Amino acid sequence: MKTQAKQIVIVGAGLGGLFSAAYLSQLGFKVTLLESHNKLGGLATWYYRLDRKYLFSVSPHIVPKSLSKYLRQAFGSELSDELIPYPQIYFHKLNHACSFKKSDYQIFLSSHLGSQDLERVFSPVERDIDLSIKDYLDKRIENKDAFYNLIYLPLSHAKGLSLDSSIQTFYQTLDLFLEDGCFGFKSPIDVLMKKIKTHLEAQGVEIKMNKKVEHIQKVQNLLKIQTHSETIMADVVLWGATPQIVFNDLYPEANFKELSLTKTVSLNQVAMGIRGDTNLSQHTLFLNKAEDSREGYFHFNSEFSSLIYSSLDKSTDWKNIDETTYKTRKSSLMDHAHKLVEKFYGKLDIEFTEVSSPKTVEAFTHHYHGAIFGHKSDLDQYLTTMEDKYPGLYFVGARGEDFSGWLGMAKLAKLTANKCQNFLMEGSL
Repeated sequence: MKTQAKQIVIVGAGLGGLFSAAYLSQLGFKVTLLESHNKLGGLATWYYRLDRKYLFSVSPHIVPKSLSKYLRQAFGSELSDELIPYPQIYFHKLNHACSFKKSDYQIFLSSHLGSQDLERVFSPVERDIDLSIKDYLDKRIENKDAFYNLIYLPLSHAKGLSLDSSIQTFYQTLDLFLEDGCFGFKSPIDVLMKKIKTHLEAQGVEIKMNKKVEHIQKVQNLLKIQTHSETIMADVVLWGATPQIVFNDLYPEANFKELSLTKTVSLNQVAMGIRGDTNLSQHTLFLNKAEDSREGYFHFNSEFSSLIYSSLDKSTDWKNIDETTYKTRKSSLMDHAHKLVEKFYGKLDIEFTEVSSPKTVEAFTHHYHGAIFGHKSDLDQYLTTMEDKYPGLYFVGARGEDFSGWLGMAKLAKLTANKCQNFLMEGSL
């Protein structure tokens, strides 16, 4: 077994790891990126079905335009030029649609919210900042259904907000998307990841796929990374994978599995391959409220005729159920999605359907509880404690609403790259 010395090692090629690799290589550091899977992107992943006839993207499909700046800084204009706006977002009915730009959105909401509610949405009062979204809804909003369905739901899907999230986070998220509306990517996620890989390798980043890290140890002033085939000594380690291994090796007293992770958000998806011609638009989102099914949204990929219905869920609701119950729940999700397709789009020739649950997400991403927006719990304070306890160790995985998704991970990577630079410069003095 060989031992190699590297300056910076990034564990996990999710969005945080990819942005971090880009920023650090631009600063002139030698970077090695380790990924346990055979694809880059983490949860921003994809899969083919029926002999590559259908491609399904698991990546978040809703991003703000402000992401463009970070894409350009990290990966160049070839990536930033991939962002294109959604011309229309449909809110639960075919005649409820707008672009989500602020002026258009205000006009749209004015016909559903009273003037007082509308003013509170766009002119929040400072005294309300400490309220949760639920408390704000209960205490300040008269038309609660309209607020929930037309304002809260779009942001919950885009950013993983829950009713327990703070109203301050809600307004920060609303401001992000009201700048220029909602955006998505022009190309499928596999094309985006190929472009990112090419860019990083041109920057000198060493990318090693199928390299699952088994252990991490502190050895004098270095961090020792152990994979199944090699040992790597690093001055700095950025950890973008699930933190469970780090906890087991460096902080066992925290007992990672016993942490309160019940608020962790995961994902259900029903992937459908549509045969024949359709009139579905590539860049249209259709949001669905939970009258007869789970709240969620449809996204269509016209190049591959693939339609996905995504809905948020909690992994804890899928734990400790038997195989029969598991199959019944997945079958129910599929039936609901097919009914919604017929309700919103009419009769489509659905050739293929596959259902994924939080258990699927956990199995393929190795994210504990199938987390897709990080763990919303007291985990964050433990990560901060570990960074203080082990200088040179940083976490660049999703950490709740502020640091999750494309934009959140780009921001976290930028902050962490600056920390790494300061740490290494101080060490060289």
